[in-house]
This record gives sequence, C-alpha cells and structure tokens, in this order.
Amino acid sequence: MKTRMLLGLALGALALSACTATTTKQAGTPLGADPELRRQNYACANGVNIIVTYDNRAQTASIQTAANGPSTTLSHVPATSGFSYASDTGTLRSYESTGEVMYGVGRSGAPTRCRPS
Repeated sequence: MKTRMLLGLALGALALSACTATTTKQAGTPLGADPELRRQNYACANGVNIIVTYDNRAQTASIQTAANGPSTTLSHVPATSGFSYASDTGTLRSYESTGEVMYGVGRSGAPTRCRPS
C-alpha cells in the first residue's frame, strides 16, 4: 500500500512539473540556438516595460526594466496552472491564457498586468 501511494505521489509530481515546464517553454522567443532560453518583452499597465528571460534549465526568470540594465532573478514556484516565479523582491505569474503576466515588486507592492509587446 505504501509503495502504491509513493508511486502515485511521484507520478503526480512528475506530471505537474512536466505541465509547468511546457508552459514556461512556450513563453517568449528562443534566444540563439538554445531552446531552454527564451525572451519576452512585456508592456505593463503601470507604464513600466519589462524584459523577461526564461531559463527553463535553471527554472528561473530574470527580469530587466531597461535594456542592458541590471536584472532580478526569480525562482520557479509550483503552480496548478500556468507558471509562477518569485523571490524576496518580486513575483511573476502567468495570467489566463492570453500570454499576459502579473508582475509585482516587493512583498507589499500590488502586481500589475503586463501584455506581450
């Protein structure tokens, strides 16, 4: 009985991670020849433009608010649908099936909706 339960949990976790990885891979356009790296520009409702580099291999998303500016790296967080990344300084989560994301800065900052640009 324990073996079946552990096997079921392992298969469930594998299925969830496969779904998340697939969604992440679809975001943005490939960077060079590496299909694990993708970049997407977003225009946010608060007037900020962000550049997100998704690294599927490292399970991270790096966010820049200016081209060639410093970036903030967020780590992948399991999500029941879409994708989610977070750190102490920000959050990035997919929003519906439109390709939009919700981007938040800091723990108390309200997230803003961002559209692919």
